[in-house]
Amino acid sequence: MVIYTIEDFLDAQVSKATRRNYRFGLKTFAKWYQRPVPEILKEEDPGKTLEKYWVWLKETYKGNGPRNKMNSIIQFCKFNKINPEIRKGLRINKQIPSVRDHPLEIEECRKMYEVATVEEKVILKTWLLGIRAGDASRLKWRDFDFGKPSKELKLVRIVTRKEDIEVQLYVDEEYQKLLAEYISTLIDKKNDFLLQSNKKGRLSEKQLSRKIHSLKERAGIKVREGKVFGWHLARYLRSRLGIEYDLSTTALKMMIGQSTGIFGGYGHRAKVKRTAEKLAKHMRMEPEKESKINPDIEAILEEIGIAQAKMVVERARERLKEKGLLGLQTKEELQELDPLKDWRAIIKNYIVFDEATLNPPTPSRDSRKKRKVLVKEA
Repeated sequence: MVIYTIEDFLDAQVSKATRRNYRFGLKTFAKWYQRPVPEILKEEDPGKTLEKYWVWLKETYKGNGPRNKMNSIIQFCKFNKINPEIRKGLRINKQIPSVRDHPLEIEECRKMYEVATVEEKVILKTWLLGIRAGDASRLKWRDFDFGKPSKELKLVRIVTRKEDIEVQLYVDEEYQKLLAEYISTLIDKKNDFLLQSNKKGRLSEKQLSRKIHSLKERAGIKVREGKVFGWHLARYLRSRLGIEYDLSTTALKMMIGQSTGIFGGYGHRAKVKRTAEKLAKHMRMEPEKESKINPDIEAILEEIGIAQAKMVVERARERLKEKGLLGLQTKEELQELDPLKDWRAIIKNYIVFDEATLNPPTPSRDSRKKRKVLVKEA
């Protein structure tokens, strides 16, 4: 049997962070094992040895430390085509929730957005997509060159480096507007990367984290002592918001690149998009512009369609004319006019009618200014 060395094993890892964690984990095992690490591959039942090692780890380390260090030696064994059998009752794969991370809130992100430059806003919106720093660092600007921004979410598909799975990134209108300005004026078109460094390359994972830390400091966000403020916080925020708003967990995993048993099925594309649309509303950095349409009429337009809404408004005008009602009418007063459901829907708050609307004269500049009528909005 060919035995691969520790260096062979570490060189095969894509991520620098993973290599570093595995290296420290194997050093810990060697300290406990009191023999060269590859010797475990020659044992008849390496699982029993690893079970004893697990007990020692639980007594020595806290939190997810035992799990992370145990994973290093297990992955080394699997790399050498040996799968150690370990009792399930030990629960070595159980991940303990971490409380060391800063509990990021969307309002804090908005404060960071206010003090950011255009380039930093692009980094911030990329951060809020919830993907890992290594994947964000390698995004290509051509994939995000959508041309004219639109209200429709734009789909970008990438493959993660860590787990080699597909991620579906849905880019909202706010992000599209930023990208249009950023790509047209601020980036080097000869450089393939979206988040570019001054050395004609890409921003590294560390540089992206520094950018986020800089925005945090300038926005005056306070982090309690002992808490960590890192790139992964946006990943947790996106997942947490999705769960709080009762969105599909399968779709959330497909949006941030988290492994799932049914990942990659094209049948879930529609579910992912619906989930992305709902999240986009809650994760906006800038407030939505107020609609010029009265909120009452806007609600009814969405509910029954513009054609039927116009018919309902005309009926309202006729009945007010018959009753001789002018001025401000409350919801309760107007409900007495007609018990129909469609009429009730349009008087959710109140409607202002005036004589000029009921009996319109020849339009003049002054009369146009005085008219505050819901009917005109329709």
